[in-house]
Amino acid sequence: MPPSFRDALVKEGGSVFHITLGLEGCLWVFLPSQWTRVNEELHEVARGMKDKSKARAIERHLLGNEKESEVDELGRVLIPQALKEAADLKKDVVVVGAGKKIEIWDRARWTAYSKKEAAPSFKKLAKDIYL
Repeated sequence: MPPSFRDALVKEGGSVFHITLGLEGCLWVFLPSQWTRVNEELHEVARGMKDKSKARAIERHLLGNEKESEVDELGRVLIPQALKEAADLKKDVVVVGAGKKIEIWDRARWTAYSKKEAAPSFKKLAKDIYL
């Protein structure tokens, strides 16, 4: 885990990260405070959805696959086997900061996604923004 994310965990008095299945084949990692907000926001969105079966499916995907994981003395987090398999994590992984969460990707999947989706999307967006 990146030092800044570990420091944030200590700062908020937490002892575990919350890991769940993300989108596009990655895992999402949240601080405890962020996980609480995700739960609240997800329930609110689900309540407003007309198709309740889809709302339940989204909740099951994100909430039903969540596992807590402690940080060891070397700053590593053990990823449960079921989540490793679901994200097809092999030997080489990439840890990506993504706003209020961290994403963990299999390196080959990240490279393919980045080339096919992320880079073209950013290129289109870059035409309309000025930083």
